[in-house]
Amino acid sequence: MERKFRIALLLLIAIAFVVSLYIIVQRVEIEQGDQNLDVAVEWAQLQSFAERQGLTDDEALAMLQDKVTAIIFKEQLFSELLANGQATVYSPVDLRFSLARGEVDVHDENGVTLSEADVSLESNYYIFASEAALDSVVWNLDAKRMGEYQTYVIETGGQVFPFLETNFPIASLLDVGVGFNQESMEKVASFGFRIIPQFRSWPSYQERDMAKLLEPFANLQMSCVLFNDASLPGMELEGEDFTAAYQDIAQAFSALDVPVATIEFFNQKGMSSLMTAYNNEMVRLHVITDSEITTMTKDKALDRYLLAVNERNIRVLFVKFFNTMDFESNVEFLGTLDQALIDDGFTLAAPVSIPDVQNNFALLFLIALGIAAGGVCLLDLLRLRKVGLVLAALLLLGVLGLLCLIGRYWLLKGWPYGGFDLPDLGVFRWRRGRGISGIHCSPFLRLPISLRVRLLWLASWGMGRSLCCAWMLFPVQKSLCWPDLVAVLALNHL
Repeated sequence: MERKFRIALLLLIAIAFVVSLYIIVQRVEIEQGDQNLDVAVEWAQLQSFAERQGLTDDEALAMLQDKVTAIIFKEQLFSELLANGQATVYSPVDLRFSLARGEVDVHDENGVTLSEADVSLESNYYIFASEAALDSVVWNLDAKRMGEYQTYVIETGGQVFPFLETNFPIASLLDVGVGFNQESMEKVASFGFRIIPQFRSWPSYQERDMAKLLEPFANLQMSCVLFNDASLPGMELEGEDFTAAYQDIAQAFSALDVPVATIEFFNQKGMSSLMTAYNNEMVRLHVITDSEITTMTKDKALDRYLLAVNERNIRVLFVKFFNTMDFESNVEFLGTLDQALIDDGFTLAAPVSIPDVQNNFALLFLIALGIAAGGVCLLDLLRLRKVGLVLAALLLLGVLGLLCLIGRYWLLKGWPYGGFDLPDLGVFRWRRGRGISGIHCSPFLRLPISLRVRLLWLASWGMGRSLCCAWMLFPVQKSLCWPDLVAVLALNHL
């Protein structure tokens, strides 16, 4: 009886191990097919570095054609328009005095003149340097439904400028995104680069807001879409309004068939909800921050980029220029990075989200049986068989409850508020908001099998004295790796 009991436990462990290997093979094959990635730089920084070296935009783009595959355009704030001289504030009081003295003439497109009495102290007035700047602001005020506005033309000193009146508070308008430079994006697209727009958030999201904002990108080749702020649009909504807003955003992206990019190490509120609504159509982006790049060597930056794409499924690299190098030196670094990525088997092409693999619940339950059997083996060695059986039963009930109550979202789409990772032995990984896309083949699999067996044996020595089921239900490091744990238990008791 004793022998049969142990054989039954070891058989369950062996079955779980085989099932785990089957799941691993499926997922490794998916990982191997996910080799497309974009190397991107920011348009504003590109222009800045090119100007330092006396290069035109066209010359700079030509130098980057075989080094970069995408250009990131960050949505401009209204405060930035004011700072760079594209717009200026005209206070209502000053406007009244100027009209009264006849220093300016303000009229709309129909020739209707704005008189001194028409100037409202509750409104804000702005002069723009160009029609394009005004159009961009008006487009966004309309798309984001931020107050009422009226456009005019103001004549002063023999010059004519676009003029805007709006009742939207200036304090709120300063931090609102006012669109992208369409001419610059079309120029970049003409050189063969993909576009990555980075949207700012805005208050009071309403139906079809995102669809309206995406209209200028309909004829542009896009890589993915980014959000800039810590919270996504619509986070202030509640209940059904919140759900409807994120379904609306997802539909807008789906219409253009473009994935959303999540920024690694930057948790944005609302992203997990958007991923749920958008069926996890996303890619992961890695960037070295401005503060980090100032103290980083080229070799260290190169290692970090390569580690990100090889180890963490990053499929968009946002490369910041080194401030200590000129434009040509940064272009040379990009060439080195491209070659290293190609040598590692990656293709510089539009990234795609990895499709979900619908694992059979029965297979997952078989794995749980193997882990429960391993826990019983551990406690049996300590002469605590009954305790082991009780805990194993509780584990299986817990797993069954998760499968039935929480369902496919938890197991197949990823835990919405955290990540699961066992980096030293991880054969595959679950990541926040990534679902199947976050599953990753560890370098552990690349080691010789004899070394892997030794490492697993050493790991089992340290882990073998802890309760398997407790470790699974309450992961101290938020780690979950079924196949490795089964392998550890099997090696520990065979």
